[in-house]
Amino acid sequence: LTLAAAVQYALENNLDVQAARMDQEVQAELTTRARLQMLPSLAAEAEMSRRSQFAASKSENLRTGRIAEDYTFSEEKSSRRLDLAGVWNLLDFGVACLRSSQAGDRAAQAAERLRRAQQTLGLNVTRAWWQAAAAREAARTAESVLVSVEKLLASIQASVKDGAISEVEGLKRVAPLLEQQIRIAKSRRDYRSAMAELASLLGAPPEAEIVLADAAFDALPPMDLDLAALEKEALRQRPELFEKDLEERISGTEA
Repeated sequence: LTLAAAVQYALENNLDVQAARMDQEVQAELTTRARLQMLPSLAAEAEMSRRSQFAASKSENLRTGRIAEDYTFSEEKSSRRLDLAGVWNLLDFGVACLRSSQAGDRAAQAAERLRRAQQTLGLNVTRAWWQAAAAREAARTAESVLVSVEKLLASIQASVKDGAISEVEGLKRVAPLLEQQIRIAKSRRDYRSAMAELASLLGAPPEAEIVLADAAFDALPPMDLDLAALEKEALRQRPELFEKDLEERISGTEA
């Protein structure tokens, strides 16, 4: 697992970044909803009626008072009525415009929070990857040293048993070797701890086996840094500063 692959995997699977991405999607949907509220309201009605027989009736002539002999009807057995009305309230439109602007700013805030979460995760994964790589190299060196330590311990025990050296002298020689064994065991624990932290940042499943690529621990070449340029770039790459500006704009719109 190379460093670049680790960062890419973490950005796709880390739970914190996924939560920030979902929050951004929700805010984007809320922005769309606020924009749709600026449209005029529409009210549609439909009515349909049907009867088995005609509504037949006789009619009376008002002038002569004569009643017609035949039945007549003025409605069909079935009828339909459709009604569509649109209303555009200027006051509601103005309020909807302001709310849409605020919703857009909140969506931008969510995007900045996502960007900050990605930046933080990338830095943490880089730190954890190099710590794990360094701990692995230390553990490898410790394993080779452990073989020599065990040989020396066996040699000292044999010398004490044969009487070549006294027990007191043997204990004096064994003590630093035992301390070396403790340091070797600590190197193993540090490596396991570093790998566990890296796996947690990656969002890898518990049963996943992570094998790091070989790392080159070469000295960094001297660099001529422009502190002023670095400060400007740092300000441009701080999402929380943009988020603060957006919060002030939201408050201004609310006022």
